[in-house]
Amino acid sequence: MSRWIALIALLLSACATETASSTETPAAVWLAPDHPLYEAQKAWGMPLPSVPEVVLDFGTREQVGIACGHPGSSPTGCTMLDGKTLLFAAGETPARLAVSMLHEMGHLLAGPERGHIEDAEHCPGDARGEFIMCTYSNLTPELTDADFAFVLSAR
Repeated sequence: MSRWIALIALLLSACATETASSTETPAAVWLAPDHPLYEAQKAWGMPLPSVPEVVLDFGTREQVGIACGHPGSSPTGCTMLDGKTLLFAAGETPARLAVSMLHEMGHLLAGPERGHIEDAEHCPGDARGEFIMCTYSNLTPELTDADFAFVLSAR
């Protein structure tokens, strides 16, 4: 229920902040059912500013980390610095890939300036956290109120 309240608040704030001098309206993109991120966007329930490019089976986790500017890390997926291209490691289980897609969709929705939820109690350092938007996200493909609050606070 709180996710719906957050979405309604987002829509109302978007309407309230529109000015008469605004000449450009941001795009509201809903992905097609055959897009690899369709299920992730459906879970978040928010439009994107553009259709992201998705590269599945990019390579090893280490290669994904290097390509995204994080050498020495081994992420399942990452959002490239352009904020429009997502890379995912090859050979991941469907469940792990689903979690990674939810996480990367959160980055697309929050914008390139936002990193991860910084909460030592719920997102501890190099350990799995409780939320999808922790640096090391939980392994359950379920978004939490904290994930929505994090993404909505960036909009």
